[in-house]
Amino acid sequence: MTELSVVEFSDALDIKSLIPDANMRRRMSAIVKSGVACGMECLRRAGIEKPTAIITATALGCIADSEKFLRNVVDDVQPSPTPFIQSTFNTIGSQIAIITGCNGYNMTYVNRTNSLDDALLDARLYLNEATEKSTVLVVYAEETTPTSEYVLSHLPNACNLTARAKAILLAN
Repeated sequence: MTELSVVEFSDALDIKSLIPDANMRRRMSAIVKSGVACGMECLRRAGIEKPTAIITATALGCIADSEKFLRNVVDDVQPSPTPFIQSTFNTIGSQIAIITGCNGYNMTYVNRTNSLDDALLDARLYLNEATEKSTVLVVYAEETTPTSEYVLSHLPNACNLTARAKAILLAN
C-alpha cells in the first residue's frame, strides 16, 4: 500500500475550483465543503481524476445540519429537506463520487474516535484484495457545535473532538 497524497483542510484551498458547481457548493454545509475540498485537492495533487473507491470517516457526523433539522421539527417549522439530506453521514463521500463520477466502492464509518482507524483498515483490506491497480480516497471530517461540545463535556469517557478535515489517497 502506497500513500500518494495527503491534504489537511486550510483556508488556502481554492474551494471554487475544487467544487466548480456553484449550486452544489451553495447547498453544502461547512463540514461537507471542507471534506469534499480536501478529497478533491488530494486527488488533484496525485493526478487522479477518479478514485477506485471512496471511504469516509467521522466521529459524530454532520452535527450542525442534524441539529438544524431537529430544531425545525421540534419548533414545528416546515423543515427544508436540505439540512436532513446534508445531515446523513455519507454526504461527503456521495458528493465526491458525484463530482468524480466514481461509481465504485463507497463506504462511510461513524464510530466515534475509532472511525478513521476503521476507514484506514477498510482501505488496506480493499487494496490487498484488489486484483488490479486501485486507488482509495479516505476522507476524515469532523465538526463541533456548542450543543455537541456541551453534551460531550457532560458524558463520562466522551471523545474529544476538534473540527477538521483531512484526505489521504492510497494505492496498491
